[in-house]
Amino acid sequence: MARQSEQLEHEAEAARDELAFSLEELRARMTPGEIVDEVVEYARETPAADFMRNLAHDVRESPLPLLVIFAGIAWAAIASTVAQRRVAVREGITMRTAEIEARPAETVPVKQTEWEVAPVCEPVE
Repeated sequence: MARQSEQLEHEAEAARDELAFSLEELRARMTPGEIVDEVVEYARETPAADFMRNLAHDVRESPLPLLVIFAGIAWAAIASTVAQRRVAVREGITMRTAEIEARPAETVPVKQTEWEVAPVCEPVE
């Protein structure tokens, strides 16, 4: 029985040594440059790489249609942003008017900013 446990301990130690050697070998192989190379090599074989190659080819062959498409997308995004700002300003003005009208007369006027609430004037004692 003692002999069997010694044999198992020896096998476990040999397995640990082999694992440590393998890990050291992996660390030596997997430098940051090699990891980047592996990722680039993998990316070359994916459908996304085919899409990018086709897109680059289309841009070189006929850039005008893509330029018009991108201009249209940019125009739509800018127009949407401008419209949202106009609505926000319009709603902000009507909300402030409604708040002022609903406020009781004896309250102290308050200046509100995004970060703080401070009295506009000191209350008279």
